[in-house]
Amino acid sequence: MESIDDLLKELNTSTNSGTFDIAGNSTPTSSLRLDNSDRPLSTEKQQQQQQQQPGVEGAPPRRPSRRLANRAEDRPESAGYVPSQPRRPRSRNTTNGTDGYGILAVASNVQVMGATTAASSSSVDLSKGSSEIAQNQSPRAACHLDVSRPPLDVSHCGGPPLPLPQRHLPQASLDDDDAPRHFFGPKEGSGGHPPPQMGSCLGIEGAQEVMQVVGVPVLASSWNQGIFSAGFQPYGLHQVEGGPCGVIAVVQAFMLRALGEMGVNCAALLTVNESQRQEALADAIVEILWTNIGGGKKATLLNPGSGQISWQQLKGSTPFHFSSSGQLKAALQQRPWRDTFFQPSGSGLAALLLSVVLTRGPQAISKQDADDEKAAVMIGAHGYCTQELVNLMIFGRAYSNVFDGSKRIGNVKDGFCVLQGAPRRASVGFLSLFEAYKCIEVGQRLKSPLSPVWIVCAESHYTVLFSADMSVDPRDDTCAVELYYFDQLGRQSERIKLTVRPSSFPAIDGALDDSADAASDSVPQRRENEASESMIDKCIRTKWTNAGVDWNGTDVIL
Repeated sequence: MESIDDLLKELNTSTNSGTFDIAGNSTPTSSLRLDNSDRPLSTEKQQQQQQQQPGVEGAPPRRPSRRLANRAEDRPESAGYVPSQPRRPRSRNTTNGTDGYGILAVASNVQVMGATTAASSSSVDLSKGSSEIAQNQSPRAACHLDVSRPPLDVSHCGGPPLPLPQRHLPQASLDDDDAPRHFFGPKEGSGGHPPPQMGSCLGIEGAQEVMQVVGVPVLASSWNQGIFSAGFQPYGLHQVEGGPCGVIAVVQAFMLRALGEMGVNCAALLTVNESQRQEALADAIVEILWTNIGGGKKATLLNPGSGQISWQQLKGSTPFHFSSSGQLKAALQQRPWRDTFFQPSGSGLAALLLSVVLTRGPQAISKQDADDEKAAVMIGAHGYCTQELVNLMIFGRAYSNVFDGSKRIGNVKDGFCVLQGAPRRASVGFLSLFEAYKCIEVGQRLKSPLSPVWIVCAESHYTVLFSADMSVDPRDDTCAVELYYFDQLGRQSERIKLTVRPSSFPAIDGALDDSADAASDSVPQRRENEASESMIDKCIRTKWTNAGVDWNGTDVIL
């Protein structure tokens, strides 16, 4: 009981005493918070404190707070007592030199909540013991920090600054789905390109407008196939049924051009592997949609789905708009577009046809490109591709003609009509059997393209002629050249190589007008040669005049 009474008297006495803060101002001790660590001192300590308080007779000894201890012998630790870890304040301020818990970490021998942080303004050696440092400090050096006050600027203090406590927070795993993400961009594998912009649903009016430009109410089943290679030739694409040969031939030509742009040499182009072919195939689609039709500014893809494709099915379809060629290529190389375009069971041909129309725009095709607005269709009679569709894919405009530039016909009285032809030198060329029959004129912009690859139109069927050596100058029609012929519908298991030698075939033009020559034996022979020659030979001679064509032992395609 006596010890309890002494403790109560000590607490009452301590409320009347004061202490000093860092600035030297008197602060009532009653403002200090008593914690569970304040415990009574031993009898020897009480007698020492009574001797230190003259003028107060009979007053019970007072135990100094551990926060106010000035000397090492006044501290409970010196008697072998180790205080428990106090409760940290809730302040989490980490600015102005604090340690992350609202307490200034740099002061002169400051003891806070049972943890002593020593720093002398007079170059105190931090390696010394706590008792040695405490003996050299003045009474004002040990003080209580009021966390409600702003932290003091102690940058003027000498000596090295004390290291601040490091807070080790758990780092969120990159594979953790619950971890916050600072960048909500494309997923890995898309090449860093943002996803395409989703357009508005076509609706009834938009779907009908698209199918009106396409030219048929329902696409034939032959369009429901992907753009793929069946393995007949490593460099060749495969056409399952007749009808979409014009689209496949154009893609085939641009794929061969892309292989040449990739630096594939002659031998490697003829034995190209699957990876190179798929890369070139994606580049071909990008060049057709983005570079040719979109003018390097835009491209649109549309997935029509499977089954019979009509405006009723398209009215619920949504187009996707692309803002860069890299974005378009990245989309074509991953699902779902990769499966739509390049899987055999996909609908790549129909998707490409509709994407071509949407990228150019149905109104632009019918009102700006075609000579006759009513005849501006992509699929003509018997389900074949029209010249407007082939031109649209080659140089981005659905023009009806293949001569160079434009031609004006008519007169001042009746008016003029302007016919549009090839606006520039094309990337791939075009040859036609109709020119051999003097029905149309193919200009030099299509006969002499940028790459030695030509689309051949013979009897409403489109195939491809190309040189495996991409260094051949397509404008040179006087030197012999070796060309390879490929028919996507022909299932060619044998490679067809043609040797073209200009001016090696006897001319017929003008000979029949000479009666003397008509009676000679050579004229019937030339007639027989002309009748038996291949349609491909006739198309070749529209560029290489009077050229002899050697099929090098393969069967001539008549």
